[in-house]
Amino acid sequence: MYREKLVIIFLESIEFYIHQPRSYVIFFDLFKSVLLYLYYLKHLSELNPDYDFALAFSPEERMILNIRSKREFNSVMMMEEAMKAMAKVGGFNGRKSDGSPGMVSQWRGLVKLQTLDLLKL
Repeated sequence: MYREKLVIIFLESIEFYIHQPRSYVIFFDLFKSVLLYLYYLKHLSELNPDYDFALAFSPEERMILNIRSKREFNSVMMMEEAMKAMAKVGGFNGRKSDGSPGMVSQWRGLVKLQTLDLLKL
């Protein structure tokens, strides 16, 4: 219950900042840490796609990605698979003809993943 209230307060604060003057600057300040983390993950997965995803994700995030990918709780994924699984959480379809996931679907997946981690769902 407490974590749900935190998420609601956070979303209300974002709503408040968007309608203020110079809101784009404030909005960017709120999310630049998420953006930098996402670029770090993308860069790590492009350089070393065969690395274990335990290097970049917390145990709770790994468990959520394994559940979403219909794997066992403690199974090991490579970074490339983990980034695709995170993008699928964000809406990436992952069909055979689709390319690699874009930044928007990875951003959405990362935010949803961190929200699920925060709520412990």
